[in-house]
Amino acid sequence: MSGDREVEGGEDVNVNALLPGGATLTGMIPASVTDEIKARLLRPNIVVAPLLWLASRASDSVTGQRLNPKFGG
Repeated sequence: MSGDREVEGGEDVNVNALLPGGATLTGMIPASVTDEIKARLLRPNIVVAPLLWLASRASDSVTGQRLNPKFGG
């Protein structure tokens, strides 16, 4: 679901999406997945830097964006 939405109060609300860029090696990956496949999955730390940036004042003017750290954006 995406698109513009009215938010009561409507000020100081930024909505962005952080997309890792592919399947990520997390606890949600079943144990049955082979080590070969797991080696090709993205590491969860790929989202740390953009997540910290989104939580900072530096991102206050950014809204409505899809950030994909795997592809540099």
